[in-house]
Amino acid sequence: MKKIPFILFFLILFFVFAQQSIVDSLLQSLKTAKDDTGKINTLNRLSDNCSRIGENEKALKYANEALFICNKVVQTKEIKKGMGNSFNYIGIIYHGQGDIAKAMEYYLKALKIFEETGFKKAFAWTNNNIGLL
Repeated sequence: MKKIPFILFFLILFFVFAQQSIVDSLLQSLKTAKDDTGKINTLNRLSDNCSRIGENEKALKYANEALFICNKVVQTKEIKKGMGNSFNYIGIIYHGQGDIAKAMEYYLKALKIFEETGFKKAFAWTNNNIGLL
């Protein structure tokens, strides 16, 4: 029984270091990325991973940067999916911070995009987030 807190501590420590390693790798790949779906997806993954380790300011920065690129390039179906993902990640961040109104605002933006583009899995994911809210 006395070993359980010790084991949990190391599991949490391992998780944090693994997430940081992913963030470092994604940041490295951003250095050469062009403003396209690849960069948008990388920024969204960065947002997701930063929010998982509690770096919400960075997570918001990356999601908003992805949105900026989405608005700057030609609106293909994949770009719109990236935009929906950005809105969803921003909603998750606000949800985690307890800002229910802002979280719902961004979830609904994501839901609209996923409904328009027919991305059923992402639509379901967003609906699940709204249900959790």
